[in-house]
Amino acid sequence: MQNNLLRTKIAAPGSAKTGTNLRKKTRRRTQEERSATTRRRLIDAAVECLSDLGYLEATVEVVAERAGVSRGAVQHHFGSRDDLLIAVVYDFGLALAGLDTIASDLTVVERVNAAVDRSWELVRSPHFIAVVQIWLATRHIPEVLKITSKKIALFEREMDRQWQTLFSELPAPPAKIAVVRHIVLAALRGLALRTLYRKGRASWTEEIAMLKSMVITALS
Repeated sequence: MQNNLLRTKIAAPGSAKTGTNLRKKTRRRTQEERSATTRRRLIDAAVECLSDLGYLEATVEVVAERAGVSRGAVQHHFGSRDDLLIAVVYDFGLALAGLDTIASDLTVVERVNAAVDRSWELVRSPHFIAVVQIWLATRHIPEVLKITSKKIALFEREMDRQWQTLFSELPAPPAKIAVVRHIVLAALRGLALRTLYRKGRASWTEEIAMLKSMVITALS
């Protein structure tokens, strides 16, 4: 009888819950996931430092501190400062060549608006300023310039392809669509650089609306 009572007390509601049962089981991140997270933090920190401080001040030490990691982490994930800068350029190119998500069943006007707006959001961002800093500072460093030029050329071809696919049903031939795309990006880059000395006060709403209208006319 006493043994039964003892078992009853042990099995009383709530008393059988252990620390293991109370703790939610969480999946541990893999080494690849942790590495990807650290790389992302370092690239983002490099973008911020380049945009806020400039090329000369965006040293490995400063970037590492802003990312909350050691200098050794930069060397482990990228090898050198130049490799980190190349990764910043590559990351910007990946973001810029991301028009595949624009639905092809939208109207021409909607597709043009989406393509221009998406490019403008990226070109007006600190990431673009960081890339400009890298371009200007490394144009006389052959080993860096060679790599970044190849990556940019690759992204340029991919963006041409995306625009040609996005507007494939229109009368404009593929070569003309590519030219239109080049003009759009050149115009947006110019507006973004003008924003620098306007200290962000200019929205360029009318200019971008005019650019979109010109694109629609050229493609049609």
